[in-house]
Amino acid sequence: MSASMEVSDEQAQYELDRMRHSTAHLMAAAVQLLWPDAKFGVGPAIKNGFYYDIELPAALTPKDLERIETKMRELKNKKLPYERVEMDIDAAIEEMTQRKQPYKVELLNLLKERGSTAVVEETGDSDAVGVSSDQGVDKVSFYKTGHFVDLCRGPHVDATNQIGVFKLMSIAGAYWRGNEKNPQLQRLYGTAFNTKEELEHYLWFLEEAKKRDHRRLGQELDLFTFSDLVGGGLPLFTPKGTVIRDLLEEFVQSLEKPRGYQRVRIPHITKSDLYKVSGHWDKFQDDIFHVSGKSGEDFCMKPMNCPHHTQIFASRMRSYRELPIRLSEVTAVYRDELPGTLQGLSRVRAITQDDAHVFCRPDQVADEARRIYEIIDGFYKPFGMQLTIRLSLWDERHPEKYLGTAETWNNAQEQLRQFLRDNNLTWVEEAGEAAFYGPKIDFTAKDALDRSWQLATIQLDFNLPERFNLEYVGADGHATRPVMLHRAILGSVERFMSVLIEHYAGAFPTWLAPVQAVVIPIADRHLDYAYEVKNALQDVNLPNGRTLRIEIDEARESMQKKIRNAQMQKIPYMLVLGDKEAENGAVAVRRRSGGDLGTLSIADLAERLKTEVITRSDLA
Repeated sequence: MSASMEVSDEQAQYELDRMRHSTAHLMAAAVQLLWPDAKFGVGPAIKNGFYYDIELPAALTPKDLERIETKMRELKNKKLPYERVEMDIDAAIEEMTQRKQPYKVELLNLLKERGSTAVVEETGDSDAVGVSSDQGVDKVSFYKTGHFVDLCRGPHVDATNQIGVFKLMSIAGAYWRGNEKNPQLQRLYGTAFNTKEELEHYLWFLEEAKKRDHRRLGQELDLFTFSDLVGGGLPLFTPKGTVIRDLLEEFVQSLEKPRGYQRVRIPHITKSDLYKVSGHWDKFQDDIFHVSGKSGEDFCMKPMNCPHHTQIFASRMRSYRELPIRLSEVTAVYRDELPGTLQGLSRVRAITQDDAHVFCRPDQVADEARRIYEIIDGFYKPFGMQLTIRLSLWDERHPEKYLGTAETWNNAQEQLRQFLRDNNLTWVEEAGEAAFYGPKIDFTAKDALDRSWQLATIQLDFNLPERFNLEYVGADGHATRPVMLHRAILGSVERFMSVLIEHYAGAFPTWLAPVQAVVIPIADRHLDYAYEVKNALQDVNLPNGRTLRIEIDEARESMQKKIRNAQMQKIPYMLVLGDKEAENGAVAVRRRSGGDLGTLSIADLAERLKTEVITRSDLA
């Protein structure tokens, strides 16, 4: 992407955010006309829209949203200006007190005392006023829209008629300033776009995303479940879901094995001392599950794997001739996530990682990064996901957030840049997005709905080798510090599965489908032949000793209903058997999309299925 295009995109997003922020004020103005006693919190623009937190005398209903929208359109058509007014802080407090706006008064007092509303830090809202400092401010800005006056730093459009098309989306509860000890306000969500077509596309997108929601499809397709007795964020994978997991793991292993990776196994609990040495303890101890035992030592459920792998490397002295050493495994880590943050497979407490760590000489870093990139590129191609690359750098303004010296960080970042240059890759750079122990290359994949997901990563780490005093004997006979690379292809198996389910809307390609074909005998007299077909297909030799996954629908239901059931389960192939097929040793083949392939011999069908599995690509 050219620099001019990036500037253009940034400017367009700025204009859209400004318009959405103005729409939030327009909504608040409409609410105040309908409910004069309303008390207002904050109302920022957010991704895909805006919201406003408001205290109201009664709970709003969807009908109320329609009333608010109608009033908003009336105000918009009046072409009301957004007038900026500056006021001394004490006068502002008096003004909001007279207007009976206690939440604004609270924010103003914070501004007076410390120069910031601190709403950004506490709730993530971007509607904070003032600047962060230890000193208070003397003046603040308000924006006036008709009768409505709001504490706000802006910016806004010039007048209400410059607002495009909008729609109020939903109502939710939200504690003031994100603290459950504070009053609960009503959060009104809305969205706004420049054109009607953009709004309609966004509403279509929301509806399509709802249809593809992995939480619903996971239950309908019998892929995974949750149990209150097991606990939140701890998914249970069914046989069908486990088939998909196993296939994904096998795919990664098939790509990494030719590139010299060796499998290892580590325990799921460890002494806390390991993470104190690594530096993880100070940063993440509140997110770690602690375990007590009879020894009196402090143990925990491992929240990451890299420190364990350092100890495998450190188990004996290594020679420079042995490097690189590439250790990989698929294993679970555990993190004590807050209950409110858990979401299906997207955010869980038991996280399965396809983890690998490479210990190498400094002169081998570029080649190892290339090998990892080959695995990533090869893995994502069959899914039709376009990858974009981001080089995540440290924030040199806040070195206290990271481990290691500025010299170490600059050296590591330049090595990753050189790898990207040498391989003619296109990337963007973003400061402040690095891991605390080193810079990284993040790979973002786009799904069928054009949503971006950060999944794969290559991370360079000079810090853990230093902390664990890792060494190898160099060519000069002296002890030398290795470089460590962290690598993940899927990211986490659970999160990747959530992305994949929604990417395919549950209709997995043949190689990945838990059931690849269902045999549908028209009558009971065709059952024997149905088993002949199933057995013949399962005799097909596939990689890793696998067989084709074939089921027979023996239910005493009509053929049409069996076909509908198979389509609901998103099974790629339906094999219909009647007298004619049994006589000719053939099958009538239907695709789940409704396409009819006609009658095929068992051998031709077997070859078709085998080709789709081996190539990981469905035939037309």
